Amino acid sequence: MSFFKILIGLAAVFALLQLIRIEDKYAKWLTVGMAISISLTLLPFAPLIRDGAISYVLVLFLSILYVFAPTESDSTLEKKSLMTLVFVIPMLAMLLELNGMAGVGEIRYVCSISVIAYLYGVLRSPASYKNEIGMLTIPATDAFIRLSAGIIDLL
Repeated sequence: MSFFKILIGLAAVFALLQLIRIEDKYAKWLTVGMAISISLTLLPFAPLIRDGAISYVLVLFLSILYVFAPTESDSTLEKKSLMTLVFVIPMLAMLLELNGMAGVGEIRYVCSISVIAYLYGVLRSPASYKNEIGMLTIPATDAFIRLSAGIIDLL
């Protein structure tokens, strides 16, 4: 098992461990869905890998809808923007990869935006991301892995 698979597996475990702290039921379900879907991509069976990737994209899309859904707690524009950056770029990268389209190599470097947005938001105000930390960690780790793979390919 490669280092990158171990890293994304650890991110999924971390996300599931955060379920205890999450109060928002939608955030809980999205975290579970994201952890299960990314875990399917780690299995050695091609159909399950594809299905896991497709479900991961769908959960990321639902997560974007969650960011902009009206809730009791008013999220700031900064929080919504950072969460959207963390979700959208890995989703686009996975869509490009699933469809075998051009641009997979280039979007690896764009993933740095997701990593920076995650680190900026979580390190600056971790308490405001209490409900979303688990579901933000998985795509941020995915973006970090894609960025690292792009840098390794350059060397």
